[in-house]
Amino acid sequence: MNKQDLVSVLAEKNGVSLREATAILDSVFEVIEEAIVNGDSVKVSNFGVFSVKQRQGRQGVVPGTTDVIDIPSKTVVTFRPSKNLKAKLN
Repeated sequence: MNKQDLVSVLAEKNGVSLREATAILDSVFEVIEEAIVNGDSVKVSNFGVFSVKQRQGRQGVVPGTTDVIDIPSKTVVTFRPSKNLKAKLN
């Protein structure tokens, strides 16, 4: 499912136009993005938690050679599904 499909389902389920559904969905993504950029986590009950983690730098080996390279630390976004969502998947 892509964003356009998601907007169509949202519009149909809530009886709103595609334009309104797009605006709502964009607003939700914008709020989540702002929170994550600020280092906060976003918990959506019965769905999961979006959070930010810092990956430590490490050394790696280039495939096919024995060259050792430094992999820098970086910030990544993680998603941890709720128990309810996990139960629905299994």
